[in-house]
Amino acid sequence: MPWPHTFVAFMSKISLINLNFFHLPAAACLNPNLSFYTEFLAYTFGFLAILVATASMWTFGVYALAPFSLRGLNADEVAQRRAVFTSRILQRTLMFLYLVYPGVSVTIFGMFTCTSIGNEELLVLDMHIKCKNGRWWQYFAGAIVWVVLVPIGVPVFFNRLLHRYKVPQMARLVEDNAWLREAAEHTWRLGMPQPAVDMQRLCVDTIDDAHLAMLHAVLLLKADKEKAGNILHGTDVSMPVATEKHSSKEHAKPQRRHTRWAALRERVTQIKTFVADRINPAAALERLGGAATSREKRLAALLSWCRNAGVLAIQAGSWSDDLNLPEEDEKCEYPAHHTGLHSCQVPGLLRKASQECGFLFTVYTTQCWYWESVELLRKLALTSILALITPGTAGQVVIGCLVALALLLANIKLKPFASRALNFVNQGAQLNLFLLLFTGLLLKVNLDGDDSKAFYDAIISMLAVLPLAMPVALHAYIMLGGWGKDAKEDMQEQSDEATFGDDG
Repeated sequence: MPWPHTFVAFMSKISLINLNFFHLPAAACLNPNLSFYTEFLAYTFGFLAILVATASMWTFGVYALAPFSLRGLNADEVAQRRAVFTSRILQRTLMFLYLVYPGVSVTIFGMFTCTSIGNEELLVLDMHIKCKNGRWWQYFAGAIVWVVLVPIGVPVFFNRLLHRYKVPQMARLVEDNAWLREAAEHTWRLGMPQPAVDMQRLCVDTIDDAHLAMLHAVLLLKADKEKAGNILHGTDVSMPVATEKHSSKEHAKPQRRHTRWAALRERVTQIKTFVADRINPAAALERLGGAATSREKRLAALLSWCRNAGVLAIQAGSWSDDLNLPEEDEKCEYPAHHTGLHSCQVPGLLRKASQECGFLFTVYTTQCWYWESVELLRKLALTSILALITPGTAGQVVIGCLVALALLLANIKLKPFASRALNFVNQGAQLNLFLLLFTGLLLKVNLDGDDSKAFYDAIISMLAVLPLAMPVALHAYIMLGGWGKDAKEDMQEQSDEATFGDDG
């Protein structure tokens, strides 16, 4: 066997992510004939037992231990210490779910992988188990339940947790604020008259109606300097400006319906509306209709123009940066953002979300707050779902290549991490994975009798070495100060932004 084939065969035996504790030498000596049924029960119910133990620990600590250990403290200190304890329990639970997710998912999906040998259907992971008999059907039904609870349930739980702490709403508000500031600075570069406001602290729910009307008229209606100045001073009769202050109660969301089917239909309608607004920005204005105020219509039209006109562009935001938000105690005079949040509420909400589930979103940009769920689904696709295809076939390797290529392109396009270094390392890792799978696909090609076999083996040898050479090259790049240039560029951009802000 040529050495590239031997190398790939050796690499296929290594699994660092899905380490199977039951196949370790110590465990194998205790029970050398361990059935996959036993392994399935140990992984699934062991997973459930740890969650139940964690919940019991929290219940005991809050309701049994706290009343005795926190005696003598005032109510505020008791509430604060209970909140810290709850936060730590939640953080450790989320980390546990993140770490065991791939291994437990592989074990669950392993119950579905059967192969035909002769006249019998046998389980791929344990050839002693026959498929499609009474006992296997019982475990099959249990595996379907566990698929809903773990492979599907964990990403959904992470996503719902982020929604509970209003991370998507904060991300959308921060993004809209960035677009509004870029639009205001664009009119400044055009030489248009500017109001006496702090451009860096300009937000969609703090901008006054006159400034908003001026931005709308200049960017969408191509108004000249004279007209822009008249709008700012309130002397342009063709662009009426509302001067009264708005109450957030007037824009409160309608009361939710209580029936489950009605709530489900409402959710489906919201998804359809979101997709329609993304595809056709004018749909947002049509949906607002006559019920919307002139302020809401102008703001919706302006933000749609910013995103789709192609004239403006904003950089990916980081949660650790200064988001240029108003102070928390600042009074909110204008209507809230369409997410229901005021910009002055974001700092407090962000602190709480970062303490409770920060590792799920803080490492990513504000535009890619959801990327941790994408990473979980990627692991699920490359470990568990890929195992449902007949192992060792070319079709399995092709699907793996397509998944790895799709994620590589998505990472290059979106750059989900807030750090340039992390984006570079992540793209290198995705490329590494794709090359490894592509090498496995090339090994499936039969070249017997082909004159180019020697050249083909040389290509495979090179591709087989690349996954090992790339980490070494990356480490050398870091040791030689490869990130210094990126750091200098970031510092220069921050300096330019600060200088521009001082000049404005």
